[in-house]
Amino acid sequence: QAYRYRHPDINVSEADCFVERDSIRLGLKSTGVSGKTVENILQERREGFFLSADDLMNRVKLSDREAECLNDDLEGG
Repeated sequence: QAYRYRHPDINVSEADCFVERDSIRLGLKSTGVSGKTVENILQERREGFFLSADDLMNRVKLSDREAECLNDDLEGG
């Protein structure tokens, strides 16, 4: 069976890639942000989904480079 790849999703992805139905969901680590930032994103998400990119930026401290990586790679929010 061939799997298709799905972009990281700020409200679905875990740190690492995982199988999601008939596809492979890329993990947050694949976005190029630090491991600590990935941990912070996952911890904040336990409090509730991110409603927008602004919501993410307000709840998780990101460097300019990390914000750019996430804006380029994420489809959720």
